[in-house]
Amino acid sequence: MIMDFEYLTEGGHHIRYYPFRVGDLVFIKSFGSSYCSYTEAFNKLIGKSTPPFYAKKGSNRLVKRNKLFKIVSVCEHQDTDDILFYVKDNENKGCVISGRGLKPFKTYPLRPGETNFVRIDRIKP
Repeated sequence: MIMDFEYLTEGGHHIRYYPFRVGDLVFIKSFGSSYCSYTEAFNKLIGKSTPPFYAKKGSNRLVKRNKLFKIVSVCEHQDTDDILFYVKDNENKGCVISGRGLKPFKTYPLRPGETNFVRIDRIKP
């Protein structure tokens, strides 16, 4: 059974549910949900302002069907209630993408002391 994780803002307000969180494995079902030039998101999620590999033009054509990605970090968009994920493949190539563009593959059991509530920070301009 896949558990839904409730994503909450810094103030504890509900944003939305997703069936995955940091550490879980996902597929990218739509690169149309990725971010190619959102510098503030790159800084927040990756720690640097340069775009990740899959933000470069044409790079998404290099992804094989059903390629797995691991969720590395997550935050809330600065202007909307969209939740952004930084995911990396097994070659350490990354993508910043909305949760709407992801499909769960493997959701790991809750760790000791973990709940299905995920508190996230909002990107600051």
